[in-house]
Amino acid sequence: MATLTKLIAAIALAAATIPEGAWLLTYAGKPINAAIGDRRMLPVIRDRVPATVVGRVFTTLSGSSERVSVADDRFVTMTGCGTRDCRSAYLWIDAKGTAAIGVAFDQTTERTVLTIGSKGITASELHGPALTSILAWLAQTGIEPDEVNYVGPSNMPRSIDPEPFRPHARP
Repeated sequence: MATLTKLIAAIALAAATIPEGAWLLTYAGKPINAAIGDRRMLPVIRDRVPATVVGRVFTTLSGSSERVSVADDRFVTMTGCGTRDCRSAYLWIDAKGTAAIGVAFDQTTERTVLTIGSKGITASELHGPALTSILAWLAQTGIEPDEVNYVGPSNMPRSIDPEPFRPHARP
């Protein structure tokens, strides 16, 4: 019985350490920089997105002139820039769950690299609303990555197949 009690306490503690994100829904249609400026935002991003992606996403979004988008009264998305010449960062958060994905885009003269990071969603679990949202953002911005890296809780990037993230592979 003592082991079960300890297990329940550990689960409750773990759940309590993940910042609740439903408050993000109140930012629907408002400027992204207002949401980023909320003192609750950085803890949400830090708890859900790997450290190697947090800074790039947070910095880009803090200067964004775009607006917070909400789908299905649950999924919050933010982009660092909405034009073709500025394609830096994207954030997808399940405001009623604990999942989030940060995406950073880097372009050099030789390569375009997309870095996707999440502490709660593995590369093989990237599907459904999260993937649909990322693919829509890629199509909107015209990003065609040569390389895609996935970063999990370990903060170690690993290369994944870029084909699903290229325009011809999109539905």
